[in-house]
Amino acid sequence: MVNRVTLTGHLGADPDVKDLSAGVVANCRLASTDYCKDRTTGNVKEATEWHRLVFFGRHAEIARDFLVKGSRIYIDGRLRTRKWSGNGQDRYTTEIVVESLEMIGAPRGHEQPDRDANAGAPMPSNGDEWVRAYDEAESTQGIVK
Repeated sequence: MVNRVTLTGHLGADPDVKDLSAGVVANCRLASTDYCKDRTTGNVKEATEWHRLVFFGRHAEIARDFLVKGSRIYIDGRLRTRKWSGNGQDRYTTEIVVESLEMIGAPRGHEQPDRDANAGAPMPSNGDEWVRAYDEAESTQGIVK
């Protein structure tokens, strides 16, 4: 059986990070938008879905340090449904446990370069420090993309 989710989208808020005895946990919501053309009118329709994400360990630390509301990310993970009781009723929530994370665009505190002919070019040198820190964090923690 396969339990795999791959999404790209924008964060709806800054990650909510908690330091627990078992380690760091971060929660946030991701908006993914699908665009399609209405066959009858020819207008482009937009449909946005909201997804609950949960990050554990090193991924939670990266979320805390680098992600903010509006950040565009690409994630890969698995679905998990939790159950709890509240007011005498059973309640459920389905979330995505993030197992792989890629940040798209500029990190926290850096402006996104202007869109131009070099839009696909590497980030300017002011972003190199952030990229290097992220890559080093991945290699020391054994995080596999």
